[in-house]
Amino acid sequence: MEPTLSQLSYFAAVAEAGSFTAAARALAVSQPTVSAAIAELEAGLGTTVFQRSRAGVALTPAGRDLLPRVRGALAAFAEVKESMSRLRNPQVKLLRLAYSPVLDVRALSRLTGAFVAEQPGVEVVFKECQVGEVNARVEAQQADIVVTPRGIGNPDWIRCTLYRERLRYIPIGGPRAGAPARITLREIARDRLLLPQGVCGLADATRSMFADAGLAIDEYPGRAISYGTLEEWAELGLGGTILPESKLRTTAPLPIVTVATGPALLTYDAMWPKDLLTSHVRGFTRKLPALARGLFPTTQGIWSSGSVPRSVQRSATAR
Repeated sequence: MEPTLSQLSYFAAVAEAGSFTAAARALAVSQPTVSAAIAELEAGLGTTVFQRSRAGVALTPAGRDLLPRVRGALAAFAEVKESMSRLRNPQVKLLRLAYSPVLDVRALSRLTGAFVAEQPGVEVVFKECQVGEVNARVEAQQADIVVTPRGIGNPDWIRCTLYRERLRYIPIGGPRAGAPARITLREIARDRLLLPQGVCGLADATRSMFADAGLAIDEYPGRAISYGTLEEWAELGLGGTILPESKLRTTAPLPIVTVATGPALLTYDAMWPKDLLTSHVRGFTRKLPALARGLFPTTQGIWSSGSVPRSVQRSATAR
């Protein structure tokens, strides 16, 4: 039995969310619908793609092998849909932003929404992708602007800083009562550290932060595919982990990670080449510095949960 597009979409969503329930919530469908689709996919493959447990799900070896292929297929299908849409309505002006999964898309939606409000006919398309794909996405004219943690992408591209974000530490065993408000890299380096897969830029940024401080880290050999899984692993005692504030699931107090100059900050940049921009995209890049200054003005450009209402909607999304 050949897999359906829905089965592949649900498989990728569960892999990203780390649970059937969270994936169903993100997809706005029922949990039994997701479970049934994954069961049908596994029956057709003749093997399991997820290992189930009370803590959530983890990819089996077969699932790990399948996931990048499924993501590639879904991305290709999204590109076909986009091309068909442009053929049906050539007057539509697309503004395509490829972004790392570590970014808060609500912030990007605020950023582009302010521009689109003044530009009738412009449609924004968000494309979540691995950081290793960003160069190829732009060169293949599948994306106009790339937004990732600093240090990724073609060094010859034009860049604009959008915002920064504080990092917090989840200790081994999870949040603790009476934990300190701040923690240094040297203190964190005493414990084993949990890292995500290298698809979003967070793992590389974390390694660079410790290397700049002259500190070695003891990395847990496993890699999580979702930020929720990192929290669960920390709670299980596998190690401690560092996450941006926007990706935290827990509301318990957690120490802020500090470096010599103060709080450790993850910086997000928008990037684009000089020669692949249409007129409306150039207009967006010209306004981008002013738009970025308006994202989090009360926190001096640092991400703040109170500044990003969860009701913000995206105009379009393609994974």
